[in-house]
Amino acid sequence: MEKKLDMVLGGVELLVALGVSTLVGSALVLVKPAKLGAIKKIAVGVGGMAISCMAVDGVTDYVDKQFKSTVAQVKEIFKKKEPETEETDKEEEAE
Repeated sequence: MEKKLDMVLGGVELLVALGVSTLVGSALVLVKPAKLGAIKKIAVGVGGMAISCMAVDGVTDYVDKQFKSTVAQVKEIFKKKEPETEETDKEEEAE
């Protein structure tokens, strides 16, 4: 079961990374100055890539945390109750 959840999580993270990268790239195109020299074009491209990577890293960490939290909550809701043993019966009688 854990392997399947890890595969689903990997797929979700990939989709999120692609989406965030596309959004950040589009936003950077809107704010990039039109007339730049060769060195500034390279610098702006590298800076844009760094910003995109930072955004993707932060968002995928958030999605990973939320996914794992949701899985843990669902597991808690549907976990099997342990059968009562004689020890727990004796503990209850002693109280």
